[in-house]
Amino acid sequence: MVSMSVEALAATGLPRDDYGLVLVGIDPRDDPAAARRMLADTLGDRDASARPRALIASDTALARLTGALGYQAVYDAGTDSFAHPAAAILLAADGRVARVLSPLALTGRDLRLALTEAGEGRVGSLADRLTLLCYGYDAARGLYTPLIQRILTGAGIVTILAIALLIAALIRLTHRRQA
Repeated sequence: MVSMSVEALAATGLPRDDYGLVLVGIDPRDDPAAARRMLADTLGDRDASARPRALIASDTALARLTGALGYQAVYDAGTDSFAHPAAAILLAADGRVARVLSPLALTGRDLRLALTEAGEGRVGSLADRLTLLCYGYDAARGLYTPLIQRILTGAGIVTILAIALLIAALIRLTHRRQA
């Protein structure tokens, strides 16, 4: 997930100053050295400017953070690790959760749209903001889907119903005239 996030952020084409990537360790046994090792193992020799910040937290701080985010992790003794959902949580500048993206949405386009929304117009281009008019965030799937498709589907159904009603009215009118 870390590597995917870094690659997706690079694919957004946004300047590095427009966002920050912060990882928070959920294993209370981790220490700063473990966080550095995880980043080195996961990201290898990538440019240091692209590296996220890895943070560790006390049990209390971690409980407050995961509670505020609605995020849960469960310790699995069989694997001696924590099971948790894979997600990218985007925070707005004021600290509120702007979006929660599934790994499926970690594409440059979807992440750019999410960052544009989270940035409330301060991030992204005019084209990105216009694109958001045609795309909506599907919270169930955790990705951006074309709203225009839903609008056109609805318009198509309304058109078909209108034509069917018109045909029915014309048939009734024809039968009345013949009677």
